[in-house]
Amino acid sequence: MHESFNRTRARVLFVLPHLEAGGVERIVTNLLAHLDRDRFAPGLVLFTRRGSLLAEVPADVAICDLEGRPARRLPFTLARLFGEADLVYAGTNAANLASLAACRLMRRPPPVVISEHTPPAAYLGDAKMRPLRAMLMRWLYPGAAALAVPVPEIGAELCRLLDLPTLPVVAVPNPLVGEAVPASPPIAAAEGDPVFVSAGRLTREKGFDILIEAFARLLRDQPLARLTIFGDGPERAALEDLGRRLGVAARLRMPGFVRDPVVSFGKGAIFVLASRREGFGNVLIEALSAGLPVVAADCPVGPRIILDGGRCGLLVKPHDPEALAQGMRRMATEPSMADAFRRAGPDRAAPFAIGPAVEAHARLFESVARHRSVPA
Repeated sequence: MHESFNRTRARVLFVLPHLEAGGVERIVTNLLAHLDRDRFAPGLVLFTRRGSLLAEVPADVAICDLEGRPARRLPFTLARLFGEADLVYAGTNAANLASLAACRLMRRPPPVVISEHTPPAAYLGDAKMRPLRAMLMRWLYPGAAALAVPVPEIGAELCRLLDLPTLPVVAVPNPLVGEAVPASPPIAAAEGDPVFVSAGRLTREKGFDILIEAFARLLRDQPLARLTIFGDGPERAALEDLGRRLGVAARLRMPGFVRDPVVSFGKGAIFVLASRREGFGNVLIEALSAGLPVVAADCPVGPRIILDGGRCGLLVKPHDPEALAQGMRRMATEPSMADAFRRAGPDRAAPFAIGPAVEAHARLFESVARHRSVPA
């Protein structure tokens, strides 16, 4: 047992590259805000102190900024910081590798919970120096006390790709939505013109170009429909240009990042997810919690799991603007289907309420800190 865990509170150090708005960044921010301070003393290490979520870090959480140190130096710096931690939680593949490498340099390292939130086949396929990264994962990942994943399928895929069947995979729900998940969402269909919303970081894998193309097709027979995309990212200029070229700019809004997109969605809107890949799809849970009917591309791996195989939302062929447009059209013109999905959404989102999901992480942290592994 790590001796310092005998103290009243376990000191948990969270490690991330940054706090730009994203799935794992939102999860860590919620954990920092809601972990019981009688049981935990959280701290935060950022490779670079930047991001729109910095404002949401609680005042009692010390932030250590590594100021963009080169990757080769990160393990040495982290090893010095980890000396006073009872437990380390690493988010993203880069943070996982750096944290586990740091522990290799330590005489008495703390246990490390690594986390994966994206299908590994997808991000390894896009990774620079893919063979080297896969080799480092095979070497370092067995040193983790636990591998936290939002759905078991991600852990199973990782074990298969790395040929590491004994990795200590633990599925814990992402803490995403407030406790007040409505038991009975509004089921009245939107009055007037169809309103579609989407949200996420404006990157290629999120498929907003596919969504805008689908919206252009939809407007041929739904000319008064509107689409709002919440979020910021490197693809903003290209997406705005695409909207102009397709003639939909007058019906398209891109207001940027908002802290609580659920509040901004609005009753009666239809949520659309066009991602090329989704590790889990946190935004789908947020949309379901708000009672929005969902149209989602059936991409690997999260949408099918979150939407319960299509029982809680409409799944369509991925990478296909025409299939997405047809799904949007159906949701806008078949009110009985939309109402059924509105009713089903909040119940499906309930397990991801912040309270129980944070407690699930807390139990994992305490177990790992005490036993330095996940009990069988």
